[in-house]
Amino acid sequence: MAVALLVLLLLSTYYGRAPHFDDAWNAEQAYWLWRDGYVHSLFFAEPAEPLAQLYLFHKGFIYAQAPVAGLLGFGVYAVKTTALLFAIATLVLLWRYFREAPAEARWLALVLLLGCGTLVEYSFVNRAETMVMTCGFASFMLLRSARPRYALAGVLAGLAALAHLNGTIYLAAGFLWLLWQRTNWRALLRFTLAGSLTLGLYLLDALLTGQLPRLVHQFTHAPITQGNLALWAKLAIMLRFQEIFFHSESQIPLTVVLLLTLGLAGPLVLRRQPWPPALRYLVLIVGSFWVLTARPAAYYFLLFAPFITVVIVELLQAAGPQLRGWRRTVVLAALALYPLGGVARGVHLWRWSRQQPPVVVENARLAAYMPRRGSKVVVPMDFFFGQVQHYRARSLTYYALLNDAQYQGQLPVPAFFQLLAQDSVQYLVTDHSHNQAFQVPPTAPARIGQYERVYQDEWHSVYVRRD
Repeated sequence: MAVALLVLLLLSTYYGRAPHFDDAWNAEQAYWLWRDGYVHSLFFAEPAEPLAQLYLFHKGFIYAQAPVAGLLGFGVYAVKTTALLFAIATLVLLWRYFREAPAEARWLALVLLLGCGTLVEYSFVNRAETMVMTCGFASFMLLRSARPRYALAGVLAGLAALAHLNGTIYLAAGFLWLLWQRTNWRALLRFTLAGSLTLGLYLLDALLTGQLPRLVHQFTHAPITQGNLALWAKLAIMLRFQEIFFHSESQIPLTVVLLLTLGLAGPLVLRRQPWPPALRYLVLIVGSFWVLTARPAAYYFLLFAPFITVVIVELLQAAGPQLRGWRRTVVLAALALYPLGGVARGVHLWRWSRQQPPVVVENARLAAYMPRRGSKVVVPMDFFFGQVQHYRARSLTYYALLNDAQYQGQLPVPAFFQLLAQDSVQYLVTDHSHNQAFQVPPTAPARIGQYERVYQDEWHSVYVRRD
């Protein structure tokens, strides 16, 4: 019953789901891959090279998404489908992981993962984390199976890293886990070689076009990598690492259940088996991510969620009747209250989605004030949906990144409009929601330089160039 209710909760959050910032970001890359055969971006293009090939992106995920969205269409719900498919795959793998365990263990595992607010939200967001989670968990299952398949486990760990470079934690953890298990060197070599060769495909497009220096340049100059390139900035990120596990109601409940299980059931089990395999692996991926991460974003919690689930269920199973008295009462109370975190995240998603107009409808309304099709425009990322084929669009986020990189966050609004005029931008659509975009406040003048505001609503303003 609990699983059925959580599935209904999850499905109810999908209907009318508002676009996430990353939906359009990744969809645009997959769109050009599907249409042109290589990944580039107009949203983030430099004015001098609007069709330059991108080499730094979530390659495994984009290559998986392109055919899915290409067949379903690049609408806002279609592009979310890829993440959903991998979320479903993880749930299937989790059920299979406990196929020989008692039925209550399987159902508890599903409740824990389905009730995770991070899964509730990001199972329907066009980001790579669900693919990374699926491949990483499948890799661990193969390592831990009765007849381990080391090479295939390495391939899946490498595929997780290919989907998002944070997935390298499964390569590192798998290697260290095999050392910890004192696995023979041939198995260790098969895992490491297969994983490294799979991850090495990340370089293939740059090698084929002779653009490896360009890939290196894109990597070293990407905003997300900057925190890893300076020692003190990296240490500051590492000191905030715990935020991944205590960010909001989406992460805290599962973290708390894990800590309670370790504290109350753990001593009953760990004195017999100090380091159960799943706990070893969880410690290794957490430690690897602590060293490698570029930022403690909340959605990275998904990379750990199935492993936390396994540790909780296996410890409770192993403790069995020994867990009694007030300790048992506390654990049962925590498990009973646990789904409230997922419900709270669901309510937040419902409210947020109902507060915004449907993105395709809003984009069509804005486009009515932009009659010159094919012209250069600067728009929010969400303008991709329903309008990508009609304009040569650069994103407001490009200018937000430019502002941070070249102007120390101090680019004045009039100077921003001067940049648009220099690049012959015909239309500007501002974003009042502060969604990682360069901000032109709704209180800005109706006339700025060569641009005149012709429309404004709660969410956006439209400026037209008047020569």
